[in-house]
Amino acid sequence: MNWKSAEKVLFCSLFLFVCLQLAGEEKGTGGLFARRIDVPYAPRVPHKADFTLPVWKKTPRHPLLLFPRTVDEIHRYPRERGSVQFLYDENFFYAAFTLTDSDIVTESTAHHRHHYQYGDVVELFLKSDKAPCFWEIYGTPNSLMTCFFYPSRSHSGLAGYPEVIRETKIRAAARIRGTLNKVFDKDRGYQVLLIVPLRELEKKGVPFKDSSHWRVAVGRYNYALDFPELEFSCFPQLEGVFCDTERFARMRLLPPQQEKRK
Repeated sequence: MNWKSAEKVLFCSLFLFVCLQLAGEEKGTGGLFARRIDVPYAPRVPHKADFTLPVWKKTPRHPLLLFPRTVDEIHRYPRERGSVQFLYDENFFYAAFTLTDSDIVTESTAHHRHHYQYGDVVELFLKSDKAPCFWEIYGTPNSLMTCFFYPSRSHSGLAGYPEVIRETKIRAAARIRGTLNKVFDKDRGYQVLLIVPLRELEKKGVPFKDSSHWRVAVGRYNYALDFPELEFSCFPQLEGVFCDTERFARMRLLPPQQEKRK
């Protein structure tokens, strides 16, 4: 095979790969782009980080991707992998994180802080296409949370923002497999469940009932003794900044399944 033939084969392969990924994006089947996802309905989800429960075993799992600092890092997995799952019911939206972590660390001791400055943290972003505002919600390995509200993406650069929502019923429940803040041992990882009452979103005038206009993204800060630097990961694939709202995945909230008659 000469060079021109090899070049044509490579081009066709890359073109086919992108088409398959975009097809998955449009149909909600995932893929590396995963710009459109299905979120199942599940009533009475336990408010604890126990993802061995049946309700979580059948929920789609979305892998976290490395947050790229260079072009070569796009569509790669982080050194320590993780995943996120989403569920909802009439009252709550749930984001469940399962994370491999060899060194679980956080120095944070109170809610409503910028937890990424203190150690490991996961972040949930929620935005409606019907309003410029969005939410940024943190969860730590020791069950601390923070809820930030941005009137718009352009406000993220202002000194007075983000607004910290202190009067909130949003909760984080965590479970670790290892020890917290012991640097020289080896941990296995941790899990975090973020529990978001839908009324918290409606307080800002954005109802959650119509699923067609809601988007979601997540981020992770991972500090580890063996890493040369802090590692970032995300879902879906984001670039530049975590609050790149145009790249958030569009959600389709699946209706409740009808119970089969006996």
